[in-house]
Amino acid sequence: MIGYKLLNKNLTNKNNKKYEIGKKYELNGPLKYSKNGFHFSIFPEETLRFANKESSELIDDFTIVKVEASGIIECGDEYLENEQFDTVGVYASTCMVILKILSREEVFNIILNSNNALRIRKYIQSVKLNDFEINSIRERYDDYFTNAYIDCYQYNDKDAFSRRFKK
Repeated sequence: MIGYKLLNKNLTNKNNKKYEIGKKYELNGPLKYSKNGFHFSIFPEETLRFANKESSELIDDFTIVKVEASGIIECGDEYLENEQFDTVGVYASTCMVILKILSREEVFNIILNSNNALRIRKYIQSVKLNDFEINSIRERYDDYFTNAYIDCYQYNDKDAFSRRFKK
């Protein structure tokens, strides 16, 4: 299964586990989503929700890698029922290979070209966008909600949503 994982610039995770491109990693112990396993998402924008989780600041610099997961794979969506997690499409596996580091442009194009406004809005909420990204989003998704997301999250306009619905 192909997916995406957020790592630090030096290809370590939040627990300081170092990863290498092309190396196969296998889990020690039983797979337990959120506890033990190689976590990844099928959506790159979901990985960004784990960056600066304690901060409300938008992230400007991030490293997302493309991964191939195998072995036993468990989906975390079932944990949504008890509100432990607020993500979708996140999995844990017993085996993982880091295939490549994606450039910011590659990540943006994957999300933009998904033609899914909800996915692009998650990106807007997480990342400090540059002018090219903002203009590209406005061209592709010229709707009230997406524009309000840009105004609110990118320009710190707290009235963006309420203003858009006043007549």
